[in-house]
Amino acid sequence: EKEYLMLGLMNEAGEVGGAYKKEIRDRVDNTDLIIDELGDVLWYLTRLCDVYGVAISELMVNNMDKLFNRMTPEEVATFREEN
Repeated sequence: EKEYLMLGLMNEAGEVGGAYKKEIRDRVDNTDLIIDELGDVLWYLTRLCDVYGVAISELMVNNMDKLFNRMTPEEVATFREEN
C-alpha cells in the first residue's frame, strides 16, 4: 500500500506541475484543474500520514516550526504581517 500511495502522490504532484506549465505556456487560466489536482495530492498525502501514523495537522505544525526556525526574526515578522 505504501508504494502505491507514494507513487500516486508523486504522479499527482506532477499533474499539478503539468497543469501550471500549460497555464504559462498557453496563457490560459487553469485554476480549476490545478485545484482539482491539489485535491488529489491532498488525498494521497493524507493517506500516507495515516500509514506513517502522523496527523496531517501535526505534520503542518512541525513543518511551520522548521521553516520559522530557518528565518530571521525580521523574516518571521514580515511573513506574519503578510498573512
